[in-house]
Amino acid sequence: MSSQNEQANCFFTLTSRIDPLPFANLPGEQQESYLGPSQPPDSQANSCKLFYEDSNTLQANGPGPNAPRVEAQPATAAPITAPRGPPLPRVILIKNHVYQIAQVNPRNITAASAKPWERVITESNAYLKTVLHHTTWPKFRCDCIDSLNSLVPFLGDHLTKMQGEGLLKWQLIIPSNKTFAKGKNVMVTSNKKFTEFVAEAGKNPLAALSVMVSMQDPRKLAKVQQAARLQQDALAMSYGPDDTCLALERTQARLAVNPHADVDEQERLRIAADLHVYLTGKYGMNSKCMRIKDPKDPGTSIRVTRDALTKWSRCLLHKIPGMDQDNPPDIPEFVPDKRPAPTLAKLAAKQGARLTTLGRYATLRYATLFQRYALAYRQKAPIYFA
Repeated sequence: MSSQNEQANCFFTLTSRIDPLPFANLPGEQQESYLGPSQPPDSQANSCKLFYEDSNTLQANGPGPNAPRVEAQPATAAPITAPRGPPLPRVILIKNHVYQIAQVNPRNITAASAKPWERVITESNAYLKTVLHHTTWPKFRCDCIDSLNSLVPFLGDHLTKMQGEGLLKWQLIIPSNKTFAKGKNVMVTSNKKFTEFVAEAGKNPLAALSVMVSMQDPRKLAKVQQAARLQQDALAMSYGPDDTCLALERTQARLAVNPHADVDEQERLRIAADLHVYLTGKYGMNSKCMRIKDPKDPGTSIRVTRDALTKWSRCLLHKIPGMDQDNPPDIPEFVPDKRPAPTLAKLAAKQGARLTTLGRYATLRYATLFQRYALAYRQKAPIYFA
């Protein structure tokens, strides 16, 4: 028994496993007393005693071997949150569905009968690798155009021109997204909408992003415009003035003789005539060459020559965005002039204000003379008029 107790003491007693501490024990205590605070209570954890205790005090210090087992409560640890790193670059697929004017050879019958507009075909796909959080909407458009230009030379110039005319549509696609899914047909037109797209793309880092650059088919657009024009002409011939009906009848006669007659030029002449009437009614014939107020600098004016009026009417015919009867195109034909170009309404207002001032002065002068006459009459004195 003594040998067994010695073996048990060697196995369970910590003093035989570790070196003595560099400081003395507490008075009347053993070395194991320093480990007491680091041990959890027996009711919270199932652990084995690391040192041997006398059997008389075993029941007092802990439950016996036949005592019911108490389930340990798992420790609640703080949630582990991985630190967020910088945003990673995304690879974006760029597709296009744009058209260009077909360059035909009139000597070739097959080419002459070809369609005036044709679709731009790319043999492979274009990809753009960029960090969406570090870019803006204008820069993102330019990067997409540069990627497409690497596939087809001069395609970037064509897309830049179409973008300047407002003909391109940009659809940014995130698969299985509530807002930017392919079936939603959401077009991005502003930096605010692009920021929303970046936020949605950041929620799904593994989503395959794509961009569709498209424009409306000019042939279908021409058919729609022609149908609307025919409908308007039919109403004008029925209820319009006599001169309008006569002009439309002449146009219909020209088309009956020559279906390929240029009837747009006649429409342009009508627009030019209306534009000339509007400008002369607003500014009058203020000089040998008509001058109008410069929209960019109201204190100056620009001269409207015959060539400038012709090109201005063509812009109105084709409904170029940002151009109307008060805003001409920014072309060299409109020569700037340092002199102001006031409107007839403004000149009339100034003239009315001047006449009002003169009337007030005359009224005041006559009132003063009347007062002097009345005072002289009461005083029987001679009257002198200034």
